Amino acid sequence: MLAPTSTLTPTISLGPVDPSASAGSATAGTPGNDVIDAGHGGGFLFGGGGADNFVFGHVDVRATPPAAITHVTDYHFAEGDTFDFSALTSQFHATGIADGMIVRAVEDSSGHFATLQLNAMNPNGPPVAANWVGVAQIDGAHTGDAVSVLVDSHSATHLAQIHVGLLV
Repeated sequence: MLAPTSTLTPTISLGPVDPSASAGSATAGTPGNDVIDAGHGGGFLFGGGGADNFVFGHVDVRATPPAAITHVTDYHFAEGDTFDFSALTSQFHATGIADGMIVRAVEDSSGHFATLQLNAMNPNGPPVAANWVGVAQIDGAHTGDAVSVLVDSHSATHLAQIHVGLLV
């Protein structure tokens, strides 16, 4: 039998996360209120405490293949966190289309997260069915949970409250 010669203590050091990191990486906020840019999609966003604004201004919802879904690990409605989709929904400006036909949140069948989806249809083109494109995954969101989103559908950008639903 061999006697142990040393005791090993495994450690993991991730180091600080650079808030200016590019898409496809991790971006973290501070314990206060933060504005966090999702870049071109993909990657992981962590806002920390406070009212965080996750801004999606450069994600191409009409790209083929679609942009990678951004993983948001700590969305908290009660802290005042919001998703800003106003730049991505500007084609709906002054159309009067209901917020629920522009952005929706659906719970995954696993019950572990919800996906925020934007309607990529052209509101000025011929009438067509909605074209839902996944943009963000919200960990821990369940059916009925409230989500705050900034959208541009009326005469000005406004804060809308939507609720996570089931994808049927």
